[in-house]
Amino acid sequence: MALALLVDMGSPTAAQVQALMEGLTMVNRIAMRESGRRWPSLLDAGVKYQRTHEWRCAARLLRAKRGDCKDLVAYEAARLRELGSPVTIRLTRIGSLWHTLIRLPDGRLFDPSVELGMRPYRL
Repeated sequence: MALALLVDMGSPTAAQVQALMEGLTMVNRIAMRESGRRWPSLLDAGVKYQRTHEWRCAARLLRAKRGDCKDLVAYEAARLRELGSPVTIRLTRIGSLWHTLIRLPDGRLFDPSVELGMRPYRL
């Protein structure tokens, strides 16, 4: 079964995007926990970066093998949190768009989008 949530916010604020990111990450964590299996890193699963207009949950992302920063970060943040790592989600602006990254416990930033094929950028 697929559920769709349509949210029309015009130009969303950082707080709104952060809330949506945490929500998708929690949905992914629950699915990962309930499955009882170990979920692969996106690199190991062969997922590539591709800009999308939908927000893909973990299973849908793995089936599609494509996702953008919001999908990739929500998946990897959920997977890392399930492994016990207290990672956080960081938002930044690139032009007029929001971009999401993962802040690791040691303070370094991890960008799954760049790792999976997005052209590097400057923050």
